[in-house]
Amino acid sequence: MTQESRPTALATLDTHVAGEPARIVLNAAELLRGETPGARREDLLTRQSWIRTGLMREPRGHRDMFGVIVVPPSDPATADVGAVYMEHDGCPMTCGHGTIGLVSAIIERGIVPGLERADTVRVEAPGAIIPVAVNRDARGGLASVVLRQPAMRVAARPVLPHPERAGETVAAALLQGPTWVLLVEESELGVAIAETATERLLELVRSLRGSVLAWLETRPSELGADASEAAQHLAGSPIGILGAPTRDDCAVRTFVGFGERSIDRSPCGTAVSALVALRASDGELAPGDWIGIEAVSGERFDAAIAEHPADGNVAAHIRGRGYITGQAEFEFDEADPFAEGFEL
Repeated sequence: MTQESRPTALATLDTHVAGEPARIVLNAAELLRGETPGARREDLLTRQSWIRTGLMREPRGHRDMFGVIVVPPSDPATADVGAVYMEHDGCPMTCGHGTIGLVSAIIERGIVPGLERADTVRVEAPGAIIPVAVNRDARGGLASVVLRQPAMRVAARPVLPHPERAGETVAAALLQGPTWVLLVEESELGVAIAETATERLLELVRSLRGSVLAWLETRPSELGADASEAAQHLAGSPIGILGAPTRDDCAVRTFVGFGERSIDRSPCGTAVSALVALRASDGELAPGDWIGIEAVSGERFDAAIAEHPADGNVAAHIRGRGYITGQAEFEFDEADPFAEGFEL
């Protein structure tokens, strides 16, 4: 890495959304080439990967850190701000909690001039344009935001080997959107996620990930041309276990793992979108009905159907808010052996 390719410092505004971190990077847009958030994402993955690894991995971050780089939109007529999402091992196309954190920071700290009083913020992600409505309290401050997630649909219902019981199987649901998500009910696994050790739940998620990837290899005709895309995404995308909530104001509790060992502290916007699509497709969620979804942190998102056309694609509304936890200027000394971060 040369001094030309790396500034001495990057400025961030740190937030959390239902306990899940969202580090907003304020001054990295000019370091990424491209006219669209998608093109800048590709540049982040290749030429400028140090931004992601340096901010997401230790010693400046950790395995479960998540980040959003604020970038210009492709066309100001169709979007107000662009976003490039990143984590320790990659760059998702969209992210619900990251979008909530970004818009909360825009409203509370004015990080995008002219948007702090907006009623709606249109966020251009690499995978979609996401409209976000802003709800204010009686004093005009931020109460919550409601984002309309990209549509998802039930693509398949694979029957997979039980992760812990030889000869038994579990019924799962595979959902397709900008990314792919696998959902399994806790009753299928014979666990109660609110009472089960985190490490065991992570091991169940890892096993389910391996099983669905093997299923895709042996049953490619189930998804046709989408099979290779599904396999690529499911190597690291969210896998959710759905269970009974511990809160009276929630209908379901989620445990969501992604990558090899990462856990979403929030209900996970992508997993919630998949849950809404699944419940709507099964006739268990009606238009206009809002449900609370509890996270492993104990906090919640609220969700509802935004649109459910006849083609099976279901768009979800998700309500939540981000809280600012701090701001920082992270330095990148040329002599620092861990300027690009490290992982254990």
